[in-house]
Amino acid sequence: MAYKQHFIEWFSGKQLPSYLVNTLSGSASHGMSDEIDGGFKTTCPNSTHGGIEINFNSTNTNTGNIRQYDLSSSTVIGVVKKTDLPTTGWLGVGCADNRNLGTDAANNYSCKYHQSASAYVQGRSGDGTNTTDISSTLTMDTNFHSYKSESLGAKILYTMDGSLQVTKTTNMPTGKGNPSMRVGMNTAHSGGSTAQIRYMEAYNT
Repeated sequence: MAYKQHFIEWFSGKQLPSYLVNTLSGSASHGMSDEIDGGFKTTCPNSTHGGIEINFNSTNTNTGNIRQYDLSSSTVIGVVKKTDLPTTGWLGVGCADNRNLGTDAANNYSCKYHQSASAYVQGRSGDGTNTTDISSTLTMDTNFHSYKSESLGAKILYTMDGSLQVTKTTNMPTGKGNPSMRVGMNTAHSGGSTAQIRYMEAYNT
């Protein structure tokens, strides 16, 4: 039997494990949350295109990055919440070939929320040239939710709180990637944009 790569993180204790990189764009606040089942809490900068991402990689390029997951045959699960809902804020959890989850320049897939684009959680994927979204029927709120993205090569299945919400067949990612969670802003907003994560899992299929 072939045993494939499998990553699990519960985001408990005093700090992030050393193998997870907390990459920043500008100033940000972050740390383990002092609340029951709060996980890791982060607030991205109050600035245009400010962002913060948790993953294995520290650069925007693929040089020297650690990418152990097949973007066309892998699954990522995240239990996350958007602590606030500013009109320009967004949140994504998925897999990307560099540290810019959700951008056109990356092969990536994720469950994603972006208030200015849709009030609903969306399934997103990018093929390194273009990134597109399909909306689910799950309205974003400030509670924890479970998001699962399963890449099957010709399609990606997005399951939210145990219900299959989106099947996407366009802009399929290829190559290798690493599990990521990103919170950000498209334009400046007082207070920035805050999210929490308390569980992440990734495995090759």
